[in-house]
Amino acid sequence: MKAYPVSDGDLRSIGALSGLATVAFSIGTGLVGYAFDVTQGIAMSAGVEPGTVGYWSGIRWGFIIAAIVCYGGGAVLWWVRGSTIRAIKRDTTFD
Repeated sequence: MKAYPVSDGDLRSIGALSGLATVAFSIGTGLVGYAFDVTQGIAMSAGVEPGTVGYWSGIRWGFIIAAIVCYGGGAVLWWVRGSTIRAIKRDTTFD
């Protein structure tokens, strides 16, 4: 079994990046759920003014765009976390 010299700062960094990535993915998923709820509400609305339907359609697209941004941010955070782990492994030599 190999043991890697990991500092307290490295552990905190890896943990923080993992947590932030999880939060970003969770928020993105919640926004997608809200977008589906708005879509369902628009589909079930009858006799509503076209301006109101247009407003909520815009809100729906805002949720979708925000979800994509959250997923992208989560992916970047996850990649940085992996890069940190790879750097620790790369910089370690075993005698």
